Amino acid sequence: MLYFVLFTCLILNIRVNQLSIQTLTERDFQLVIPYGQPKKLVATSFIQQGILTNELDFFIIDRLLAGKNILKAGTYTFNTPYSIEQIFQRLYAGKVDQYQITIPEGLTKRQILNLLQENLNLSGYVTTEYFNSLQEGALLPETYYFPLLYDRQQLLLRMEQAMQQFLEANWRKGSVDKSIIKTAQEALVLASIIEKETGLDEERARVSAVFINRLRIKMRLQSDATVLYGITLGEYEFARALKKEDLRRDTPYNTYTNFGLPPTPIANPGKASILAALNPIQSKELFFVANGRGGHFFAETLEQHNRNIQEWLKIIRPNQPSNTQQ
Repeated sequence: MLYFVLFTCLILNIRVNQLSIQTLTERDFQLVIPYGQPKKLVATSFIQQGILTNELDFFIIDRLLAGKNILKAGTYTFNTPYSIEQIFQRLYAGKVDQYQITIPEGLTKRQILNLLQENLNLSGYVTTEYFNSLQEGALLPETYYFPLLYDRQQLLLRMEQAMQQFLEANWRKGSVDKSIIKTAQEALVLASIIEKETGLDEERARVSAVFINRLRIKMRLQSDATVLYGITLGEYEFARALKKEDLRRDTPYNTYTNFGLPPTPIANPGKASILAALNPIQSKELFFVANGRGGHFFAETLEQHNRNIQEWLKIIRPNQPSNTQQ
């Protein structure tokens, strides 16, 4: 009996070795193994893809290669050439296809949720209870990788964890005056305003300094982005330009009518804006205005700021007289 078993194993090893050195034809293919699918159906998938010609070879290879491993469910895309053994080993390891989604900086939580809902490689739904408990600014914009049909709420939880980890890792070593920005949460609020005020990396720490300087002397921040958020609460796009009456509209987020930081972030800031909030440059600047070239003019005094406004108005309204009264 022992000799029979040994002989059988020898024959099977010879057979699997013959198969494993063969490579597939030069084409890409994909294997989809649903959860709970019987091995017989997995074998059928191998045959349909032209990887094997019969079920017996599938079960022989699985028996000799598996050990304590199992074929793991998921979607697997293969690019040639792959040996039979390499295909099985990848399925044992569960190295499923990875999909990705990039979350841009400065989106609200509602906008991020919309992106996830539009992505057909994700599955599941986000409960109203969880979404309502999710604070604005709690999600870290980043590129996230996931297997096919990954749960949307689980992905949001990963974004939350990523934000917490990044903020905690950088809060203590930040150079910001902690008598002004007293907590990591306040730094996150500031970072969200910086994110909405400038898209230039080289300006972020400078914009941060302007807001820190204003907070230091108890001067209103006067950020248009906070006014917008106070009106929409991040739930919809504001379809027109801000008017003077909007700046006077008193909401908890309006930094024209209220002193200090808003009660929560107004968006989900990226890493660069968070680091800028934690590490502002040293300056005495209190003002900035768009320069018409994607950046800003900065100023220490109101007089200088008004001159910068004149320059800005010349750019946006070259044929009209301008007025410095703002």
